[in-house]
Amino acid sequence: MSAPMRLPAALRFLAGDGEMARRIRAFDWAAHPLGEPSGWPQALKLSVRIMLTTQHPVFVFWGADSWCFYNDSYARSLGPEKHPAMLGEEGALVWQEVWHAIGPQIETVMSAQGATWYENQRLPIFRHGSLQDVFWTYSYGPIDDDTAPAGVGGVLVLVTETTAQMQAGHEQARVIDRLQALFDQAPGFMCVMTGPEHVFEVANAAFRELVGRSEIIGQPVREAIPELIEQGFIERLQQVFRTGERMVAEHLPVVLQRRAGEPAEERFLNFIYEPIVGADGSVTGIFCEGSDVTARHVAERALRESDTRFRNMADSAPIMMWETDPTGNCTYLNSRWYEYTGQSEADALGLGWTLAVHPDEQVEAERVFMTANKARGPFRIEYRVKGADGQYRWMIDAATPRLADDGAFVGFVGSVIDIDDRKRAEDGIRISEGRFRAAVEAIQGYLWTNDVEGRMTGRQPGWAALTGQSEAEYQGYGWVDAVHPDDAEATLGAWRAAVDEQRRFNHEHRVRRSDGSWGRFAICAIPIVEGAGARPGALSSESGQPVAKWVGVHTDVTEQRRTEDALKELNHTLEDRIAAELARRSRVEAALRQRQKMEAIGVLTSGLAHDFNNMLTVIISGLSILERTMVRDPGKAKVYIDAASDGARRAAALVDRLMDFARQKPLELAPVEVNALIDGMSEILRRSVGDAVALEVTLEAGLWSVETDVSMLENVVLNLAMNARDAMPGGGRLAIRSENVAVDAAMAAVLDVLPGDYVMVGVTDTGSGMTPDVVERAFNPFFTTKAVGKGTGLGLSQVHGFAKQSGGTAVIASTSSAGTEICVYLPRVG
Repeated sequence: MSAPMRLPAALRFLAGDGEMARRIRAFDWAAHPLGEPSGWPQALKLSVRIMLTTQHPVFVFWGADSWCFYNDSYARSLGPEKHPAMLGEEGALVWQEVWHAIGPQIETVMSAQGATWYENQRLPIFRHGSLQDVFWTYSYGPIDDDTAPAGVGGVLVLVTETTAQMQAGHEQARVIDRLQALFDQAPGFMCVMTGPEHVFEVANAAFRELVGRSEIIGQPVREAIPELIEQGFIERLQQVFRTGERMVAEHLPVVLQRRAGEPAEERFLNFIYEPIVGADGSVTGIFCEGSDVTARHVAERALRESDTRFRNMADSAPIMMWETDPTGNCTYLNSRWYEYTGQSEADALGLGWTLAVHPDEQVEAERVFMTANKARGPFRIEYRVKGADGQYRWMIDAATPRLADDGAFVGFVGSVIDIDDRKRAEDGIRISEGRFRAAVEAIQGYLWTNDVEGRMTGRQPGWAALTGQSEAEYQGYGWVDAVHPDDAEATLGAWRAAVDEQRRFNHEHRVRRSDGSWGRFAICAIPIVEGAGARPGALSSESGQPVAKWVGVHTDVTEQRRTEDALKELNHTLEDRIAAELARRSRVEAALRQRQKMEAIGVLTSGLAHDFNNMLTVIISGLSILERTMVRDPGKAKVYIDAASDGARRAAALVDRLMDFARQKPLELAPVEVNALIDGMSEILRRSVGDAVALEVTLEAGLWSVETDVSMLENVVLNLAMNARDAMPGGGRLAIRSENVAVDAAMAAVLDVLPGDYVMVGVTDTGSGMTPDVVERAFNPFFTTKAVGKGTGLGLSQVHGFAKQSGGTAVIASTSSAGTEICVYLPRVG
């Protein structure tokens, strides 16, 4: 290692082994306008010394011609076009390509206008054979020299080349732009959050539309979407970032303030948080992808509610009802089924219900059911069902397919109706028909006969008894005159068709009875064959013999149809009657809650009575002691007089608050300028809240007037301020503001006031806040969260009562541990 070069004292500022130190020492300064270095101004010497001894790139422009000096670190940013030739040269010559930009900047500093700073400045320079885009972050600082014009001898340049960083940034921006384009085309929402603060780096259009914010890039989640903080999303992100484990959520509710000034919206989301892992294995960010399933969630919820309503109605229905899924498995049977069969839910669901079907019909019932399920069409079948008593009864099972909004088959809904009585009646008719075929069967109603051509002939005592027609009137087709005009044509057409086809005739129509009333009758008529070889009463289709005559019977089914119509009406109005019953129960429950509330108020009132009694005890005790002390120690009596007076004042204040709470005092209404009132209370408010609480008062210019009780309004403002102070025992910020509010119909429904113009007085604190259950009860009389003896629980109730009495309202917005805002709305006057 060579020994350090020894320089004369005047040149020691040029000491150093670096390239530029050697070049400056070797430069022919005698031929340069600056002259020998030993004669340079002290400011230049000091600047050059600093330049040569630092590892940071440094450049010095000196004098009016901007002579150039630079160190080794700066030389690395220069190509052979400039280094080393630019040492000692004029700046305008060696920096021609950028002098239009940096020349004015240097002049600014040289004219004593102060230092300048430029970040990532693009200054293209010639180096390595071409004009290259180069980016610099640099500062121009003045080098003070009392001998120079304006007191500035040169410019000290601290510089860093940022070309690589800028190029990398531009490339990253291009990649992000490409990703953003892909993201924006995605059907679902996507975003990328980086770092432990979860800063939004990328968010597609669907995500920005979901959250209702366009400017979120570069912001942490908690700042960009603050409503997510209280909903647990920050904790979920932190868990994924900490553990590196993905999180998947389905139908997760989130409340978003999507549009300013409008109510927050509840949305339901399916999404995934996927950790982004860096090269070193650590989590650097989180990728989120998902979809808004609110519409599907609402539809599914509506379907569940509809199913619930259906099942509630079904359980109240007098018939058995059921539902299946698309596979044919029974998923629901109403209570009537279980009551009748004695089956349990576990036994009956699926295909277990078939076990209650009679063995003779079980296979066929299951076959019909599964065939209909495969065809997805309606069906009707009759079979016997075993009751809890072990007896079988005939049922008719009818069902129709259930279809979703998109037409997809989702199962069947059906009913099982007891038709055992009807079935037995039909069996009886069939037995009677088998025995008697025509005549005996006809005895069951009004018997009549017609000839082979279907005309009524001869004496018909049954028909005459029914209709009151004479023999001449009903002859041939005269009997049609007794049929209701609306039914006559259809009856005659159907009758003639049956006669032509020689088949059984079953029909139903209205007939005028002999008393003039109309009744509904079921008709059954059969053709009788009496030819050779035919059994008496045999049908022509059985014997092949021609029909000899027709025998028929009219059966009165008026009451049966009326009963059926009543049953249909009963089913039709069932939902309304159920709704009415639920409404009645709701009113009963509301009355019960009110009674419980009044009982609670009674208990709390007794507590107030105890407080009042304590105050009276102070007064009575003080007076008693005073009576005894007056004689012994008159001076000491003053103490007891003060104690008794204080107790009396406290008792009077309590009585006054109770009277206010009961609203026995009518408001003394007068026009009030709210801003002037609050401004006039500023001093007393500041003294009342104390030095630990910062009071801020913001009053809207041009505030509307209101008509109310001035004293009560002052009391309300002071009461709210004191409550806010009590919520901040360690100090905080208390803000009182006023503003004009135009309440539309939607907002009026939320506030429970009439639409119109209102003046709002708001009091906000940064205290402990309230939980939702406390907010819900805060306006209730006697409710307080303060310690015993610290409050009666009437303050906020008085505020609410005053606002309501003035035609307005009071509302609370509070978050536990985050502060409270109470707003009083008073209607505008004039």
